[in-house]
Amino acid sequence: MLHPISETGKSKKIFLRISKGAIISKRNGKVTSFEAISGSLKGIELREHEFENKKFRNWHILLSDIESGEDYDISVSRDSGVLKSIVRSLVTEQGLENLNDIKIEVYTSKTGFTNAVVSAGGQKLHWTDEPMPAVRYVTVGENEVADNTAQMNWIQTLVDRINAKLTEPVSVTEASDEDDLPEEFYN
Repeated sequence: MLHPISETGKSKKIFLRISKGAIISKRNGKVTSFEAISGSLKGIELREHEFENKKFRNWHILLSDIESGEDYDISVSRDSGVLKSIVRSLVTEQGLENLNDIKIEVYTSKTGFTNAVVSAGGQKLHWTDEPMPAVRYVTVGENEVADNTAQMNWIQTLVDRINAKLTEPVSVTEASDEDDLPEEFYN
């Protein structure tokens, strides 16, 4: 199927976030919630932001929908459990082989946390068998606080593997003599 180029000649970028069991779009002051999004994964990035003189880091899942001509930039908190679920699913063999056809469905778990189910190539993905490092607890002053540094470093290695798969060269097969294109097409 051929798809027309949009009026601007570029894809339309839509900024979204995952929060409170939904994929949320806020445009012109109007908030719309979605339960799922699908498309071709273009990358996962950790970006630094600043708001009211405070710096923070968010993950950005970049998807593209060829049919609609839309690109999606889905922002997720750096320490988000839902991001960990998505990455642990995508890094599996089936996930890595189908990054051009993924679907992320989000929901609120029975315990009140946002969670995700990821499908690739039409099949629900399970998490990788690789064990995630445990959260450590350290004492700061008189308080014990969670230190998820080892977990986040491990998640970064999974993201790196996913992004590496996206940048692998695609093999292009040479045209055969049996092509139905006229010879002058190749001249």
